[in-house]
Amino acid sequence: MRRDPLTTTDSRLHLPPRDRLRRTAEDDPLLFYYMPIVGRIYRRRLELAVGLLDGSVRSAVEIGYGSGILLLELGRRAARLTGVDRHDAGPTVRAMARAEGLDPLLVRGGICELPLAAGSADLLVCLSVLEHVRALDTAAAEIARVLRPGGIAVLGYPRVDRLMQALFPLIGFRGIAQHHVSTPSDIERAVGARLTLEARRTWPRGPLPFYTVTRWRSARHPG
Repeated sequence: MRRDPLTTTDSRLHLPPRDRLRRTAEDDPLLFYYMPIVGRIYRRRLELAVGLLDGSVRSAVEIGYGSGILLLELGRRAARLTGVDRHDAGPTVRAMARAEGLDPLLVRGGICELPLAAGSADLLVCLSVLEHVRALDTAAAEIARVLRPGGIAVLGYPRVDRLMQALFPLIGFRGIAQHHVSTPSDIERAVGARLTLEARRTWPRGPLPFYTVTRWRSARHPG
């Protein structure tokens, strides 16, 4: 039983209370989500992703679950939830989730070699991971592999250019050029070779969005 309600930022997005979460690494952006001004920017990418989700699904996967900030929202929508990340803080994140009434399967792995069975996910969510990946064709192939026929992938990524290199230090991230190596067009080219684009949302709207969230569908009849 929950001791107190989830933190709600709007009618769609529910976050765990800040005191239940623990950072999983030095570069974990957890703290930014709960700041008064910067937090609104960080939470917006989650809101965009949640806005592209359908109703309930049997099986959902989050790649790059981090401190678990989105797991509870996904757990409200999936009968079975799996998280994949490269860090080794899975037991800590799972303890948080279990305290909130959710029992996800959390496994270690990377997006270029997912430890998941083919066709095992109705929904796959991956936010702020693909911009760190050079082997995008491999990553896209893995995303397509684990989706069931007709399954949905919701992917999010920031713009990668000199503007963002200048802006990230203002909110506490430095050396971003060494970490962000793939642009939105790179990512969409690779994913688009295997999945069908259904929707794109950007923030802010206009010619210079900072962040993009897209929804893709796998073929209903493979081959």
